[in-house]
Order: sequence, then structure tokens, then C-alpha cells
Amino acid sequence: MIDGQTAGFIAILVLCGAVYVLRRRGLLRASVNLPRMNRKRLMQSVERVPLGNQHSLHLVKVADRHILVAVSPSGCSLLDNVLIPMSDDAPEPVQ
Repeated sequence: MIDGQTAGFIAILVLCGAVYVLRRRGLLRASVNLPRMNRKRLMQSVERVPLGNQHSLHLVKVADRHILVAVSPSGCSLLDNVLIPMSDDAPEPVQ
């Protein structure tokens, strides 16, 4: 006969196997979609320009300001901090 501890262990193995099979077949997702609060993001990455293998420029929007940051293996440097009024008829950035 199987004691209670062994039966519990076998049940956990069977459940893990079932979850694995269902995830592989796409019938079960690992993440749960929780409702997000509709709030405006205060910080977002606007654009990234690679300058080489390990150097790049990042344009980051924080509230109503745009910050230009240089990133290198030695760290980050603030290059510019500008208030840019954004309007709907503003021209698209040139790439």
C-alpha cells in the first residue's frame, strides 16, 4: 500500500506534468492578465540611437521634459535636459 506522504508526492508530480503538457500545447498560459490602472506613465523611453557596440544615446521622457542620456560601459551621463512642448501637429523625427 502507498502511504499518505507518497500519494501526495505522486499527486504533485502528476499535477506538474499536466501543467507542463497543457502549457506546451498552448492551452494554459503562465501569466495572468490582471486589469491595469488607467494612469498616465510619467517616464518612457522615446528613442535609442546606437553609436557603436557598447555606446548609445537614449531620449527619455519624464513628465513634460525630455532627457538625453549617453550610455557606455563606464556608466551613464546626462547630456541635456529640455522642456519640449509636444503638440499633435509636431513633425515626426527623422531617422
